[in-house]
Amino acid sequence: LSPVCLVSDERPVSTQSTWVKNTFRYRDQAQISDSLEHFCDHVDRIGDPGYMPTPAECLMARVRTTGYVEQEVYVQGQKITMFDVGGQRHERTKWVHCFAGIDVVFFTVSLTGYCQTCVEDDRTNRIQEALQLFASVCTSDWIPGATVHLLFTKWDLFEERLAREPFKKHFPGFQGVESADACLEFLRDKFRKWPLV
Repeated sequence: LSPVCLVSDERPVSTQSTWVKNTFRYRDQAQISDSLEHFCDHVDRIGDPGYMPTPAECLMARVRTTGYVEQEVYVQGQKITMFDVGGQRHERTKWVHCFAGIDVVFFTVSLTGYCQTCVEDDRTNRIQEALQLFASVCTSDWIPGATVHLLFTKWDLFEERLAREPFKKHFPGFQGVESADACLEFLRDKFRKWPLV
């Protein structure tokens, strides 16, 4: 792990500095990693030669998947082959190579995407893109008979983000109190009704 928290003379930058705070304020529009703030807050510890990442930091260290990564695991003596596929638009054409004979799809959606745009363009909301992609996967002829499981991720960041970025600003159809539970239920309903969105 090497956090991008150093200035040109290699002095650690605190997230308390004005320019870093201003950058984090607009992180939803700037495609800044959700975990960057944590790594900047701990740059002294991380920069230590004996640094060992915590389990949480291992999970926060995100590497964007390109193409697909195949991994075999054994559960109770049975071999399971898993494919992690890149989700960006230009990666999706590679998915067909993974679909032959699959039984289960785990479709993951980052809850923080409600107020973020896609990497490929600065207009399309990430959740709206995920809704269209989910509908496409569920109706695909490439995965006949496969079970599709929808997994929402980044619950902790979703709760934090709702405190500073109104959900209704991005989903005007949402009615009710902007609690994390209510917003999640709204998104669940949108995915459940995917042919109608």
